[in-house]
Amino acid sequence: KVIVHLFEDLHMPLHTGGKEGDYGGNGVKVDFFGKSSNLHKVFDYEIIQSSERPESEWITHLTQGLSAEKIQKIQQGGLTKWVNDSHSIVPSMYKNLPPKRNGTIEISKEYVQFATPIIEQQMLFAGVRLAAFLNEVMAKVVID
Repeated sequence: KVIVHLFEDLHMPLHTGGKEGDYGGNGVKVDFFGKSSNLHKVFDYEIIQSSERPESEWITHLTQGLSAEKIQKIQQGGLTKWVNDSHSIVPSMYKNLPPKRNGTIEISKEYVQFATPIIEQQMLFAGVRLAAFLNEVMAKVVID
């Protein structure tokens, strides 16, 4: 469970940092369609949950068109590259936020449409890279 969680986290951009002093988006208070939240939680959880898509549909959607060549490309690099790639997404997450209204950032449908492909890509990358890691570890396990 710990390994799965770590792979998920390193692929979610706000786990790699945010703006100074906002603790990876935790300090960015937002309104997510009538619910008080923060940017970190919106990206990590709430956009995914709001889709109300069953897990099987997520898997089908994310893996559609996934070829051996694409898997190999996703798995290239390594931990440092993957974290840096995740971190490179962070500025766009702030740049595309709607402006504050009455002191609150109201997450819009447009922001969800911007964020969803990023989340989907990062979920796919995390799963494919986790699978490669687990395959590598398990190949070293001797079963008697």
